[in-house]
Amino acid sequence: MDRHKRYVIGDIHGCDTLLEKLLQEIAWDPETERLIFLGDYIDRGPNPKRVVDLILELSKRGNVDCLMGNHEGLFIHFPSTGNPRLLLSNGGETTFRSYGIDSEAVQREEAISLIPPAHLEFYRSLRLFI
Repeated sequence: MDRHKRYVIGDIHGCDTLLEKLLQEIAWDPETERLIFLGDYIDRGPNPKRVVDLILELSKRGNVDCLMGNHEGLFIHFPSTGNPRLLLSNGGETTFRSYGIDSEAVQREEAISLIPPAHLEFYRSLRLFI
């Protein structure tokens, strides 16, 4: 059995500053400890894009697993449907804003072009379970 310490973090919802404080508090050691993110990285909070940037940076350093939350599920389905209503009704306006997308006049093609490719890949790579 793996005896490494694990930290399980859920429902960040765009709160990048709080995530940074939490990471400082736990002093995560990527060599010997595992981070597990339970999803809901985006929506509602002030900077969802920065939260994804932080998680991508952490993933490069060590043992990180990321699961998909319902908010990421809504977000990755937006490009295929082009309909932002469900996403916006669940706090997605802050996510759109953090990517520079105008939620009032959102167009599918424009929105996709404003999301960094690494972020799109991140959303698509999220797992449902470990």
